[in-house]
Amino acid sequence: MYSINVDAAVLLSGSPYGIRDAVQSCLAGARHGPHILNLGHGVVKETPEEAVQTFCDAAKFFTKNVLDSNPCNKQVLSWPSQVGVSGP
Repeated sequence: MYSINVDAAVLLSGSPYGIRDAVQSCLAGARHGPHILNLGHGVVKETPEEAVQTFCDAAKFFTKNVLDSNPCNKQVLSWPSQVGVSGP
């Protein structure tokens, strides 16, 4: 079982693109087995609620579309506009 962490400072920054990229990067490292996606030290009190929602949406999206579909798939997916933010 892999435990992979996104730095809580990424969520604190509130950048949807930074959050998405951090989650995708962490999940890319967990392709070879079961995993737990964490925030390094939890959610900091000042973290925008929208950032937490983006983190959760990104985790669901990348798990469903990358890990579940093909564990060897290394493509970068387009971020759907209905999930948190429009594309880059």
